[in-house]
Amino acid sequence: MILETTGLGKRYGTQVALDGVDLAVAEGSVYGLVGPNGAGKTTLLALLVGLRRPTAGTVHCGVGRRATALLPDTPQFDPWLTGREVIALAKELVAPGLPDDRVDGALRDAGLADAATRRVGGYSRGMLQRLGLAATVVGEPELLLLDEPASALDPAGRREVLDLIAHLRGHATVVLSSHMLADVQEVCDTVGILRAGRLQFQGPLAGADVMNLWRLEWLRLVRTRRLLVVTGVYLFFGLTGPLTARYLSAILGRLGTEGIRVEFPPPRPADGIAQFVGNASQIGLLVVVLVASSALAFDARREMAVFLRTRVDNVRHIVVPAYAVNAAAAGAALTIGALVAWYETAVLLGGLPPARMLAGIAYGVLFLAFAVAVVAFVAALVRGVLATAGVTLVALLGLAIVGNVTGTGRWLPTSLLSALAGLVDGTRAADYLPAAVVTVVAGAVALLAAIGLTARCEI
Repeated sequence: MILETTGLGKRYGTQVALDGVDLAVAEGSVYGLVGPNGAGKTTLLALLVGLRRPTAGTVHCGVGRRATALLPDTPQFDPWLTGREVIALAKELVAPGLPDDRVDGALRDAGLADAATRRVGGYSRGMLQRLGLAATVVGEPELLLLDEPASALDPAGRREVLDLIAHLRGHATVVLSSHMLADVQEVCDTVGILRAGRLQFQGPLAGADVMNLWRLEWLRLVRTRRLLVVTGVYLFFGLTGPLTARYLSAILGRLGTEGIRVEFPPPRPADGIAQFVGNASQIGLLVVVLVASSALAFDARREMAVFLRTRVDNVRHIVVPAYAVNAAAAGAALTIGALVAWYETAVLLGGLPPARMLAGIAYGVLFLAFAVAVVAFVAALVRGVLATAGVTLVALLGLAIVGNVTGTGRWLPTSLLSALAGLVDGTRAADYLPAAVVTVVAGAVALLAAIGLTARCEI
């Protein structure tokens, strides 16, 4: 290990900043230090470089002071120096033997070649961040400690910094702190998670319970039991649909008036699936829309919306995971319910054609993906979970009515709701292709419009 700490602690009076931190950084690795504000990241980096003294524990560094460079979170320089003079001074202090063109190379890599002759007093916050990074790497140190290196940069600048850090892997050891989880996941091979001054986890990135927006949406479904509700609804109708088709005639026959005999045609296998589709397409769709609305109408919770919006470069990073996870959950729930209905129908009523069943399930999943895209679009127009769900359901119902009144139903997405029942009853799969094409196009348009409108929403 090129850098190790044992029981490292730091107190400021009665306040504990770090407590028993055992850090282990391998040579040539890119180590990401993740944690919320106040977790102790900046304090830890200052202890590692020797700017502060620990109150407990030890630090072992395998390289000398001149081979170590620290980039603070808000680098500042004498305002009357030019950018080139700052980098030339940094090179002269730590690596005077390097050629002078190393200065221009560091400025170029940091994207400051055009501003090299300007005085740094006129630099923006982002330019100062780039200048600090150039001053850090110009001496070709063996160990770099970077405190929020991309915090003040625009998306293009962040991309350049991440590429530069990734290029250093194997040539130098990098320890960087960041609250941008996507940055850490992209360039780091090892991660340490700090919380309240304690190192909660340390190890390969694949083993870390690192949060991101995809995991957020998954946890929302699982921990709020919404995934269980959606799956339970489709599973319930998958179990009861074929039972109803098999025994409904017997039940109604017993309810007939004395002296009057009620007869029903014998149930067919297609009737079991029709019962499942009839119930699932109504109650199941209602539950899917409500659950998706609770995730996609995130602006309804202003504090959470502020938290998310101020931590992403583009709102699509919020909308796309919410859409994809909820659409996938809805599709999985429908598939599970349909498979259960298929099995029970085969047991009670007879076999069903596998190709038609699978095609019908695929059409149903496609419609639910479209319905969730409509939820995303409506959520960008109205505020509130119930309002989003209500407007979405009215829109889908109106679409079905338009199809029935105008005779254009075979072209509209709502026709895919009953595709499973229609296919097992003899309808050709090709008859639903026009609606499938329209559904794909309309769903994509709705999702893109949702992203664009959400980006322009004020909260």
